[in-house]
Amino acid sequence: MQNKQNPLVSVLILSYNEKESFEKCLQSIKLQNYKNIELIIVDNASNFQEKLYLIAQKKFDKIIFIKNKYNEGFGKALNKGISKSKGKYILFLNNDVELFEDTVQNLVKHLENNPSTTIAYPIELTTKESRKKNKNFYEGIVFELNGFRFYSRTKDSNYFEPNCACFISRKNNLLFDEDYYLFGEENQIGFKQLIRGRSNHLVKNAFFIHASKKSVEKLSQFNISRNVEKNSLINFFVNWEIKTLLILTPILIFDLVYSYLYLLLTLKLSYLLGKFIGTIDFILFLPKIIEKRTKIQSIRLISDKKILEIFTNSEYILSNKKNNSVRDKIFLIYKKIIRRIINLV
Repeated sequence: MQNKQNPLVSVLILSYNEKESFEKCLQSIKLQNYKNIELIIVDNASNFQEKLYLIAQKKFDKIIFIKNKYNEGFGKALNKGISKSKGKYILFLNNDVELFEDTVQNLVKHLENNPSTTIAYPIELTTKESRKKNKNFYEGIVFELNGFRFYSRTKDSNYFEPNCACFISRKNNLLFDEDYYLFGEENQIGFKQLIRGRSNHLVKNAFFIHASKKSVEKLSQFNISRNVEKNSLINFFVNWEIKTLLILTPILIFDLVYSYLYLLLTLKLSYLLGKFIGTIDFILFLPKIIEKRTKIQSIRLISDKKILEIFTNSEYILSNKKNNSVRDKIFLIYKKIIRRIINLV
């Protein structure tokens, strides 16, 4: 039921083959001090689908439970849930997430007080006790290249992409790209808002726990690497303006070559094969990528320069991987010229 003071929030959970974390997630929703909630669960063909349905029924009097006959992936499954939702806002949750008692209340309050904000998400913690310690975190991603993310701190908590484990959005015109089976969809969702001149915000008084991340742990190294590679390349070539692509492509090529050599020499063959197949997938997908790029650029109201200027309030921070010292040095050199890149685009 909608009301002006406490608008209806549709809580949408995507579940798959996880029982214990799923129960904890449901319990954290039940304990919310914000009560105007409808619960929608989309199950991606879990092996014990009926058990999950019964667990949800015991905790909530009224639920919408969608039983997929096969694993439809992240975007397609969530779009089914969106089509059933009635809320002014939709809170998206992984089935291994736990909310604090005031999480929904603080997220709704933020959206109500900030009409230009389309998406908001809470701070991710690994334990409840880490709430007090978690003062330093990155608030914006300038761009991402195959696992390397260029971050900057922003004064107004604007950020580049939501955390798809837990975020809230206004319902209007929000749909996931169903070609993203898994990984990379948060980048696409966030970027679409930025080029329309809208804001994505991190809410500093809202928290959630994502300790287990069991939904990812069950995937093979090959499938993780394949999906990450394909979707990262798609996002890179679909989102940015041509002149930005020309500036950023050299470091992308270097990273691809270096990554292949590193994975080969360290005998991480599953990752290597997944990365290679993901690159092939991207190449075979090029006709559709061009179509996606045309659609995304057609809704653009804000230039890359304006978007990147959001993230220039302080020095950039490079999040890198371990045991890649040569690669790190190259990226750190490249980081120093990002401000010049912004002036060029």
